[in-house]
Amino acid sequence: DAGEMFFDSKRLSLPDFVSASAQYESRGVLSKIIVGDYSANFGQGLVLWSGFSMDSPSLPPSKYRKSREGVFSYRSSAEQGFFRGLATEFTLGKYVITTGVSYIFEDAKIENGVVKTIYTDGLHRTQARILNKATLPTSVLIFNLSREFNSSKIGFTTVAHKDKYNRPKGNLGLNWYWSKQRVRIFGEAALDSYLKMALIAGGIYNFSGINELAVVYREYSNNYDAIYSNAYSKNTSASSERGVKIAILYKGFKHYPIKFDLDYAFFPYGRYRAD
Repeated sequence: DAGEMFFDSKRLSLPDFVSASAQYESRGVLSKIIVGDYSANFGQGLVLWSGFSMDSPSLPPSKYRKSREGVFSYRSSAEQGFFRGLATEFTLGKYVITTGVSYIFEDAKIENGVVKTIYTDGLHRTQARILNKATLPTSVLIFNLSREFNSSKIGFTTVAHKDKYNRPKGNLGLNWYWSKQRVRIFGEAALDSYLKMALIAGGIYNFSGINELAVVYREYSNNYDAIYSNAYSKNTSASSERGVKIAILYKGFKHYPIKFDLDYAFFPYGRYRAD
C-alpha cells in the first residue's frame, strides 16, 4: 500500500503482507484440502461468507442468490477477509462435509486489555498503525454439512471464534435452495451467541427464458452479531434491519435490456446520526 516499505533492509523484514496456500483436490472421499490462506462461503452469507460479494444494482436478478459455496484458496491482495490454517472437504455421496481451522493475528487497537477498534483496511503507514499491527490473535472453527437432492439443496453452517481478550462467540445457520423449471427459491436463517435471529429469503422467476423477476426479503434482529457474515444489507452489517428488494429485468429490446430495481429498508431501532 502507499506509504508502506516493501523491504526493510535494516530489519531484514518481509513485505507488509504475504499470503500463500497449497490446495489438493480429488474425486475421492477427501475431495479438497487447503493449507495456508483460504476463504469460506456458505448459504446466503448470514453466518459465513468471507469471499468477494457483489450487491450492485447493475446485477441481473438471477445473481441475487449467492451460489459459490465452499472453501477456496485465497488469491486476493486484500489483507482481511480470509482465514489462515487448514480447510478440508469430504464428499460422501450427496453429502458434503467441510471443516476449517484458523489462527490469525488481526490488527487492533487494545487499551488495558479491551479491544477498542479492529482495523480491516490493511494500512500500516503511520507509527500508530504499525504498533497496532497483528496485536489480536484470533482462533476460528468452521463446520458445514450440506445435502444435495435432485432439484434442491440444504445446508447447516456453524462458526466459532475466540480472540485473546473476549469470550468465545459463534453463529449457526440453516440454508436452503429449491428449483423447478423457471422458479428458484432460496434463503437462510441464523442465530448468534445471544440467540438473536437473522433471516433472508427470496425467489427468482424466469419469464419466457430471458426476462427475470427476483424478490428478496430480509429481517435482521437488533444487534445480530456475526463478524464473518456478508449478507445483503443497507447497513454495514446484517443487523437491525428489515426490508425487501424487488428487481425486474426486461430484454424485449435487442441490445438494450431494461432493469427496474426497488429496495425498501426499514430500521426499527434507528441508525447512528440519522433521524
